[in-house]
Amino acid sequence: MRSFELVCQPDLMPFYWRWGFTEQVGHSGLMRRTADPRLTGTDDRSPAVTGDRSG
Repeated sequence: MRSFELVCQPDLMPFYWRWGFTEQVGHSGLMRRTADPRLTGTDDRSPAVTGDRSG
């Protein structure tokens, strides 16, 4: 295996650093599409939830 990707909460990053993980992943980013505002930390008026990318 050449690479293993991990998604974790910020407070767990020091734990994973000890296992050789890094947040230096080049130009990769995490995206999510959901109707559940609990998964984005936003309310349901957010573009992340409604899909409105106009700003």
